[in-house]
Amino acid sequence: MKSADDTVAFPSIKRAEALLASTPDTSITINSVSDLDIKLGLTFYTKAYPEANYILAGIQSVHSKVIIELSNQLPLSWVASVLVTGEISPNQLAYPFSSNSDQFSMRLNNEITLEHDENGWRIPPYDSRKYSVRVGLGMGMEEIYWGCSVTVAPNSNVLLEADAYELFRLDMIVPVGYPVTPMPPDAWQIPLGSKALLSFSASGIGTLTFVTANQTAQSPP
Repeated sequence: MKSADDTVAFPSIKRAEALLASTPDTSITINSVSDLDIKLGLTFYTKAYPEANYILAGIQSVHSKVIIELSNQLPLSWVASVLVTGEISPNQLAYPFSSNSDQFSMRLNNEITLEHDENGWRIPPYDSRKYSVRVGLGMGMEEIYWGCSVTVAPNSNVLLEADAYELFRLDMIVPVGYPVTPMPPDAWQIPLGSKALLSFSASGIGTLTFVTANQTAQSPP
C-alpha cells in the first residue's frame, strides 16, 4: 500500500508506564507450503469506527512457519497525540488496553486533557486552528506503534471499540508508521481472544481458520 504522504505521520511512542493491563489472549500461526517469501503487514481494526485511518504497525516475512503471540509480543494500548500547527512532530501518550471500557485520563499539554471510559473518548474544547488531535489504538512492548487513528473534533465524544488485529499482503516496502488506508482486499482479521491459523497454498492464496469454535474461515475475496 502507498502512504498518504512522504513522511512517517505516526511515530512510535515510548512506553512510560509499566504494563499493568493485559490484552485478551490472541495468537496466530502462519504456514506456507512453499518458500514464497510472503510479506505481511499488521494493523488494527476498530468495529465502531471502520472509517479510521489504518497504520502499518508491523511487518512479517513468511517462508515456512511463523507463530505470533499477539497478546504477549504486541499487546494493545490506547494512544493519543496532539500536533501543534507548524511543528515537526506530535506530543503523544499511551495507556495499556484491557477492555473497551478502560478508564483513564491523558494530559497531552496544558490545554488538552483527554478522558476515556465505557462511553469512549471525551474530547475537550480546543482551537482546531492551532491543534490537530488524534486518538486510536497501538501495539508493542517498549515501543508502541500506531495501528489505527481517528482525527477528533473539539468538544466531541468518540467511541472506538477494539475488535481485531489485521494482517494484509504488503505489496511494497514501506516503513512502520505509514498509513495503509484504504485497507487492501487481501487481508485477514484476528479478533481479540482468538487463536488463528493462516495457511498459504503453493499459489499464494491465504485461508484463515480458527481454533475458537465460534469463528468461521476467512479467505480473501
